[in-house]
Amino acid sequence: MAVILKDGHKFIGDCGITMQNIDGVWLPEIGFHIIKAYWNKGYATEAACACKEYAWNVLGYSEIFSYTTLKNIPSQKVAEKIGMENYKIFEKNGEQQIVQVAYKSI
Repeated sequence: MAVILKDGHKFIGDCGITMQNIDGVWLPEIGFHIIKAYWNKGYATEAACACKEYAWNVLGYSEIFSYTTLKNIPSQKVAEKIGMENYKIFEKNGEQQIVQVAYKSI
């Protein structure tokens, strides 16, 4: 989904849920990409949190994942801010990836 600023209706990135092959298992994953000029303003966190709630309340998932390279600390921090915790590390395309997960609370 497009991430659009309310003020000025400007496109600043995308965020959504896709099924991703994470270490050989297809899992629902939140992905987010914000244009660099808009980093560190909370937009990725807000969009990822909305996607997490959508996963729980509309799609009916009880867990949702996010993964990134080990060196992509900013994306890991966004996942942490929306309640994700480290799940595991695996290798993809010769590079280690960290998987984070959030579980729906009952």
